[in-house]
Amino acid sequence: MFFIEPTTDLWVQTGEFESHVARCARICYKSEKQDENNDKAKTMCDNLWSRNHRSMFRHGTAYFYVPDTTALPQWIWGVLINSPYIFGASNDKQLWVSTNQQYLKENKTVADLLAPYEVSQDKYIETGVSYTPSLKGLRLTMVVITQISTSRELNRTSPNNIAEQSTRYVNFGKKGGIAICKPHWYDGAKWYKRALYKFYCKVSEWMYNLMLRMGFKAEDARGVLPLDTATKAAYTYTIQEWEHILDLRLFETTGKAHPNAKKTAQQIYDLMDEFTKNFIVYGVVF
Repeated sequence: MFFIEPTTDLWVQTGEFESHVARCARICYKSEKQDENNDKAKTMCDNLWSRNHRSMFRHGTAYFYVPDTTALPQWIWGVLINSPYIFGASNDKQLWVSTNQQYLKENKTVADLLAPYEVSQDKYIETGVSYTPSLKGLRLTMVVITQISTSRELNRTSPNNIAEQSTRYVNFGKKGGIAICKPHWYDGAKWYKRALYKFYCKVSEWMYNLMLRMGFKAEDARGVLPLDTATKAAYTYTIQEWEHILDLRLFETTGKAHPNAKKTAQQIYDLMDEFTKNFIVYGVVF
C-alpha cells in the first residue's frame, strides 16, 4: 500500500485519432503507453469496434469549418440542434462543428457531408477566433488520478465520455500494491487519525491479497477495496460541457461540492485556463 496525490493531465489529440483513442482505452486495463506506432493503434481500434467497445471512440475528435453555409442542405441544422453528440456554432455565414469519432462512424450521411470541411484543431482555433462561441466546441481530454469515490462524483455529472481504470480486470496484487489517493483532510489531520486511517487501508490491502491467494478473482476481491483507492480516468468533453461540470464541482452552483471533487475540478480549470491563454484575448471566458 502507498499514498499518492490527486493529479490531472491534459491529453491533446495530435496526428491520427486512433492513437488518442487507443491511449485512452489502455487506461481501463492499466496498460497505457503512448504507442508511436499508429498501425498498432489502428489495429487496437479495429478490435474495439468489432467487439462493440465503441464508447472509447468518443475520445477521438474531429473538427470541421464550413466557410459558406449556403453550400449545406437545410437538414443539417436539425442535426446540429437536436444531437447531443455534435457541437455546432454559426454566425449565419460560417459554421464550426466538432464531434466524436463514434458519432461519425455511426452516422455516415453526416460524416460524408462534413468530410470535405475537416480541419485540424489549430485551424479550427485560427478560424474560430473571429466568432468566439465556436471555441466552446474545442474538445479537451482530462486524465485524472483521484479517489474511486471522487470519480463517481465526476461520472454522475458527465456526458458519459469516460475511460476509467477497471477494478474488475486490474489485479492490484500484481501492480505494485494498492495506491490510496490522499483524501483532502489527511495532511492536516492529527497523527492518531492518520494512523487509524492507514491501519484500515493496510487491513483492506491484506484482505484483498488474501482473497486473491484463496482463489478469488480480482473482480470479486475488489469488494474490500477502500473508496479512497486511486483510480485513473479520462474524460473528453467540449469546453461548453466542461463549463457545466465546473459549475457543479468547482463553483458549487447547485450546492456544496465535496472537497476531493473540488480539488480535482480546480486542477481541470487550471489546465483549461492554461490551454486557452493564447486566444483568451479574443473573448473566450469560463
